[in-house]
Amino acid sequence: MNPFVNLWQRLPSLLGVRFAQRMNTNFGWRFVVILFSTYFGIKGIVYFISRSAFLPFLRIKLGVDDAPRFQALFTVSLLPWSLKPLIGMVSDVLPIGGYYKRWYIVGSAVIGTAACAVLASAPIVTVGEGALAAVLFFFIHVESSACTCPEKVKEVALGRDSGRHLR
Repeated sequence: MNPFVNLWQRLPSLLGVRFAQRMNTNFGWRFVVILFSTYFGIKGIVYFISRSAFLPFLRIKLGVDDAPRFQALFTVSLLPWSLKPLIGMVSDVLPIGGYYKRWYIVGSAVIGTAACAVLASAPIVTVGEGALAAVLFFFIHVESSACTCPEKVKEVALGRDSGRHLR
């Protein structure tokens, strides 16, 4: 038998099409969308692009050329990552409007969007003019979304979904 024919027959399995169909059958399309957007969107694309763009942003737009200063700023930008347990505990203990995750996700999205708008459009030329604060707010958005969204995915997967979307 031709090895290319065998590969062609196995292609849907290799691409994950059958896996996605089984996930849709077992959990529903909403779960698949939340799962895909959380792990591939937030934790994958957004996190990778934001970390990859940090050095060129500091170097080209803000004029940071020395390595010790860049490392110090990069370390400060990792602060939201270390706050993930705190963000998770607060969102688990303090519901906003009866929802434990929904408004934390919405709030972090608003903060992250505002931070991106400031970074993209404001005439910031030095680190001291709010650029570091905007970067921190953007990374708080990324980390809090990466912290709160998987809780909803786990809740749906375990069958404890309350029926209220993003409770």
